[in-house]
Amino acid sequence: MILARDEGRGTRYEGRGPIPSPAGGGGLGWGSPSPVRDGGGLGWGSPSPVRDGGGLGWGWAAVRLALLRVLATATRPVLGRGRPTGEAARLLVIRPDHIGDLLFTTPALRALRAAYPRAHIAALVGPWGADIVQRNPVLDEVITCDFPWFSRRPKASPLEPYRLLWAEARRLRGRGFDLALNLRFDFWWGALLAYLAGIPRRVGYAIAECRPFLTDAVPYTPGRHEVRQNLTLVEYVAGGESGTQGISDFEFRIAELDFLLSDEERAFARQWLAAHGLVEGEAVAIHPGAGAAVKLWPAERWAAVADALAGRYGCRILLTGSASERPLVEAVAAGMRARPLLAIGETTLGQLAALFAACRLVLGVDSGPLHLAVAVGAPTVHLCGPVDPALFGPWGDPARHVVLLAQYFDQPCRHRPCNRLDYAPAELPAHPCMATIEVAQVLGAVESISRQVASRQGGKGQVAGALSTCSLSTHSLSTSPLSTRPPSVPILGRRVDDVTPDEALARIAGFVAEGGAHQVVTLNPEILMASRREAPLAAAIDAAALVVPDGIGLVWASRWLGQPLRQRVSGSDLVPRLAALAATQGWSIFLLGAAPGVADVAATKLLAANPNLRIAGTYAGSPSPEEEEAIVARIRAAAPQMLFVAYGAPAQDLWIARNLARLGVPVAMGVGGTLDFIAGTRRRAPAWMRRVGLEWLYRLWQEPRRWRRMLALPYAAWLVLWEGVRGRVNK
Repeated sequence: MILARDEGRGTRYEGRGPIPSPAGGGGLGWGSPSPVRDGGGLGWGSPSPVRDGGGLGWGWAAVRLALLRVLATATRPVLGRGRPTGEAARLLVIRPDHIGDLLFTTPALRALRAAYPRAHIAALVGPWGADIVQRNPVLDEVITCDFPWFSRRPKASPLEPYRLLWAEARRLRGRGFDLALNLRFDFWWGALLAYLAGIPRRVGYAIAECRPFLTDAVPYTPGRHEVRQNLTLVEYVAGGESGTQGISDFEFRIAELDFLLSDEERAFARQWLAAHGLVEGEAVAIHPGAGAAVKLWPAERWAAVADALAGRYGCRILLTGSASERPLVEAVAAGMRARPLLAIGETTLGQLAALFAACRLVLGVDSGPLHLAVAVGAPTVHLCGPVDPALFGPWGDPARHVVLLAQYFDQPCRHRPCNRLDYAPAELPAHPCMATIEVAQVLGAVESISRQVASRQGGKGQVAGALSTCSLSTHSLSTSPLSTRPPSVPILGRRVDDVTPDEALARIAGFVAEGGAHQVVTLNPEILMASRREAPLAAAIDAAALVVPDGIGLVWASRWLGQPLRQRVSGSDLVPRLAALAATQGWSIFLLGAAPGVADVAATKLLAANPNLRIAGTYAGSPSPEEEEAIVARIRAAAPQMLFVAYGAPAQDLWIARNLARLGVPVAMGVGGTLDFIAGTRRRAPAWMRRVGLEWLYRLWQEPRRWRRMLALPYAAWLVLWEGVRGRVNK
């Protein structure tokens, strides 16, 4: 189907759920994932050249490659016309993908027009992508093809892709194209289509399955952004054609994405906002959905981010999504205290883009709509997990488009990021990388955009000006006032703060932001019982800025005493998350304690998971008073924002309490055996044992000498039982 330039603008913006591809890839979603992401479009069971796995395996891929080569050899005397001479007059650009990947082609299309100012340039895209390219002014024609493996509908038969191939080739044969660019690097179906259509010059990447049908096979360099991959093909064509306006310095490498809004779409956005009592620049949009479940961030965390922006900083929140994403968007809304605006399945693509353009900021996971926001000039925050943002991240000014990377500490993926989206629902729990992104990181990214844009625009830019009304500062990292302690539960005379892991992380981030000196105690029943015998330890716990329930026994005790703590907060889980947060905020950490060399290995592991992390120093030392002066001097010279002390409890907590005032560190926290777990010198209990509260038993099995310390546990249980009984009797 050939579209006129004024058609297709009213296409309803409908996201659909994941569909199976022949390679087992699903989740094409809004902005079909590139082949390195899910293998879609590669054909029957062909794994992507960039990622392994998927579909029917390399065995069938080898068979298919052989068949394609036989086909090329057999038909070359008839179809394999030589490369034409002279300047191409009619060009065809082939790209089968969806929103995000099509937006990534727009700088290349602009470069192509600069190289061929007089040529007729047509784009062959799926019907789902017509609205993206049709509004591009450099194109003369848009042709649609219901590309197999991208159409989001099941095939009627295994032969359907090849029937369609022949029909489309016959249709294109009469169009007189003399140059075809197959932009998607692995799209052998597109290369074969151009070959069967008799287009004399066919340019694409030298992937084995595409090469037999190309006249110009350009070497493929993995690891470059998709925009650069598209531009490379255009640069090759422009530099190799006689009579063209060559692109010597190829300034289009830094060109922006194109998505031109109509006056009607801009008017729609103004009217929609006015109907909800807003004007342009007063809303922050959150688009939580994506085409693959492994990309999603927990709805309750989106709700926390929305409330932090709306409740504390006066921002109005707009939640957007397709009709199929209504359950997710409504879950975010239900978890919010503030009342958001909702735009779910009620806009066209252009209208959604216009709403984004009218917002001061757009947040979301890696998805086509987030790239759409980039294209219309809205500042953005992108949460990226399984997909590598170096390849598919936002293409624009880094000061206006911030990427938050999921961490891969203790995750099963062999490649990090794995660039895979086709996980079955049963596999998703084993791939929780998105859950490693914290609420505090997202709020910090918002602040980063405000600060950077303000510095570049003299404090008068859209983001800087708009967000200044929200009073965003480094204190936005905390979700609760730090001047008062959180709610706590008394257990055997000691206070235990009732915080969740997310709340503990946000509160610690707030400690760093406000400065001063704060001790964090990771309390368990053994330390609690020791504090009943040792007055200095009891004083240290009582004076600590934060006391988290590290032992499951404390959670059980609180329930029996009628004041249940909501969650266990494991110090071993908290440290990697704090390291990840420090990497995004530019904070440095110091690792003190453990056996000689362990802290060094742990630092290396943390750096591998967080390349931007700053390690202020590592040192084993000991908690003996004789070493204190030298160790304190070492830490003061390093000036970290967070100090993790692994001298074992209660020695580490007593050491921190003695030296906290002179360390010059905003946060000091005892972490026990965490550095050994990170370094791999000691194995942590399996996840199932941690979930059911048996980590202590695993530690005892590992270290039988701990049995003396464990004798305190039955006594603690008896005291809690008796206290609970007395409380019930007194009632």
